[in-house]
Amino acid sequence: LTAILGTYLFTQVVVDQETPRGLVVTHGGFAAVGLVLLLLYSLRRDAGPIESLTLLAVAATGAILLVVQDVRGTALPRWLAAAHGSVAAAAFFFLLLYNLKLGA
Repeated sequence: LTAILGTYLFTQVVVDQETPRGLVVTHGGFAAVGLVLLLLYSLRRDAGPIESLTLLAVAATGAILLVVQDVRGTALPRWLAAAHGSVAAAAFFFLLLYNLKLGA
């Protein structure tokens, strides 16, 4: 759900439309809950998905920068929105690989 909302928000940035505040908050809330749950899971494991956690922390940093720009009312940098989404997608990919490894 977070990725779907993020994809929609990214399309709004690309076409220079205002991002709906409710969707921004919902997207961020789901992402924050997911990050906290992943962190708690990793703390209970000896070798958790460290790559995913690291990349999600980088993506969260980009998200904070985007939200600050949005609140200030300045145009959101497309490159930052693309980097944020790409890093988050890479983190999700590594998380999938981690889970596939556990199932093998």
